[in-house]
Amino acid sequence: MSNATAPRRNSRELDTVISRGRQQIERLRAQIQQNKIDPNFFEQRLISLQDTFDKVIDDRKFAAQDERLARLYTVSRLIGSSLDLQTVLDQVMDAIIQLTNAERGFLMLLNDDGNLIPRSQRNFDAETLDSNDTSVSRSVTSKVITSGQAIVTTNAQEDPRFSGQASIISNSLSSIMASPLHIREKIIGIIYVDSRVSTGLFSEDDLRLLDLFGEQAAIAIDNAFTLQLRERALQAQIDALRIEIDEAKTQRQVGEIVESDFFQKLRGQAQQLRTRSNKRATQLE
Repeated sequence: MSNATAPRRNSRELDTVISRGRQQIERLRAQIQQNKIDPNFFEQRLISLQDTFDKVIDDRKFAAQDERLARLYTVSRLIGSSLDLQTVLDQVMDAIIQLTNAERGFLMLLNDDGNLIPRSQRNFDAETLDSNDTSVSRSVTSKVITSGQAIVTTNAQEDPRFSGQASIISNSLSSIMASPLHIREKIIGIIYVDSRVSTGLFSEDDLRLLDLFGEQAAIAIDNAFTLQLRERALQAQIDALRIEIDEAKTQRQVGEIVESDFFQKLRGQAQQLRTRSNKRATQLE
């Protein structure tokens, strides 16, 4: 029987397990060829083979988990070191697609009108999708946004939740996963991956992985928004300081002009003109 808690075998130990399994198969084949089948021996060998296969399967699962954790760690480091939001989002989507074997992946954010706007849309070749290949299942995305819960369907064409939806039919979608993005308990968007070719592509483990990457993407988005707000606040302070400097400079320049000999001479001449004007006005009265 499979033992998920058993210690992992290295590649040499795993080769030994596989070699023993092959030997068991050869012994069974020899008995069949000689028409000397011992039922008890046959049953024991089958049990041994089953155990061998279980060990190989367990090790493959561990290897897949290690790869996923390594990829998640890599993305986490990227988020911690990069200030370029688009780079981070594309890296997150590429990692999700590679680990789930999805055909396409989208990271979409809600705008002020409540509409989902794609911020990263990638394919299996780590390329940005063109505008003709960006249709997704609106029924799935709407359900995720309204419920706040992640969704996986292994055959959308026959899934009673979505099978009759126009977006599922028109886009020939088979396997779909989607998970909400949360920032401080508020849904800001969604991560969505699908395949139009393969049914049964995604599992609950894949959905948990999508949630983990969604958390990392949400951190990146939140950091980018926070940085953007700080930059705006700093720019506002710089603009205000520039206005103060300009005003101070203007006042200083005005003061220099007022105190200049030329301005003082003009002031004196203006005073003389006012005095003469006042005298004439008095005489006319």
